[in-house]
Amino acid sequence: MRLPAVAIAAAFTSGIAFGLHPAVARNASSHILRFSFFIAIAVLILTGINSAAERRRKTG
Repeated sequence: MRLPAVAIAAAFTSGIAFGLHPAVARNASSHILRFSFFIAIAVLILTGINSAAERRRKTG
């Protein structure tokens, strides 16, 4: 259970650091920026789910 804790901590810290970046902070209320982040996060989550399902099919 150590790896998920490290991944959560890294994501949290990266999100804070990224949010404090001047280019992001300046455009934080931009609908296009929010929408593109939402799409990118959704793609990454779906890729992870697909990868986990593929790995489960191969092993079991």
